[in-house]
Amino acid sequence: MENTTSPWEEWRPGYNPYRRSPFQILGLSTIVKGPGPIRNAIRQRRQRIQNTPERFPLFGEPLDVAEVNEAEDRILDPEARLYAELCTHRPKLVTIDLGDVPSRLAEVAPPIPNPQGVLNAQRLARLVPAPVERTFPSLIES
Repeated sequence: MENTTSPWEEWRPGYNPYRRSPFQILGLSTIVKGPGPIRNAIRQRRQRIQNTPERFPLFGEPLDVAEVNEAEDRILDPEARLYAELCTHRPKLVTIDLGDVPSRLAEVAPPIPNPQGVLNAQRLARLVPAPVERTFPSLIES
């Protein structure tokens, strides 16, 4: 499938080519590879759209099975898949520098215990009733 148009040429009022990529229609990540996992994800998406399309909208618009079928054709074609990957925004990777964490933790003062929050065992013992011997009826009839 040859696709010579760019997404910018497809951009027109009311239509955003980046919001209807086959990956978004299928609810499929761009990192999913191999025909087995892809077909399994497509089959599940098709069943969901057939059964309850209102539960799986794409940017507020319900999908239909024809859109799922068209997206499947585009995902399974190598050239169309590459184009769809380019039109799919990947989530931004967040990197965390843990190099200064130990020094920052050393600056944090430990909390000072609140003396009013400490339990006094003698006062607590006065609130609890004294233990008494209890007897229970037998569960086995004689």
